[in-house]
Amino acid sequence: MACRTFRSSSSRCPCIRWMAAALFIFLLFFLTSCAAWTTRVNQVYEGDTINVSRRGFQSDILFFGIDCPEKDQPFGAQARAFVEKTLQNKTVDVIMAKQVRRNRPMGYVYVDGQLLNEILIKKGLAWVDDEYCRNGLCEKWRRMEKEARQSGIGLWSQPDPVPPWQWRQKK
Repeated sequence: MACRTFRSSSSRCPCIRWMAAALFIFLLFFLTSCAAWTTRVNQVYEGDTINVSRRGFQSDILFFGIDCPEKDQPFGAQARAFVEKTLQNKTVDVIMAKQVRRNRPMGYVYVDGQLLNEILIKKGLAWVDDEYCRNGLCEKWRRMEKEARQSGIGLWSQPDPVPPWQWRQKK
């Protein structure tokens, strides 16, 4: 209707409408792809790997920016047990990271409003994965890891804990 009122803008109206529609579609796609989605955890494989359902499909999610000890590695069972207990009968919010590790998507996993990736570092049950973790949050996590190490918490109670990426190479 505005196009009929102002003749000088009549040639621009279709373009403005198209641009507004394109902007709306872009924002809708961007916001839905970045937004957290809530789900129940089907299974905990390791301290940093869970299986969830989304839109009728199951998917393995690696916790972004961290690497927990492997199952057969010291503190691997403790990391897995901690995650199982923390997630028992709860839903999680997952925000996908834009990276993939070992052919699996990575994400930030929140439970009860707390970032589980971060909790594992604080409890000395995970290393910060320097290969993938390169954003501002990772600097905070590196400081937390250093504090856990200095306090001898969790895996840092061992004299020389072996990072999981080195453990996997030995196999």
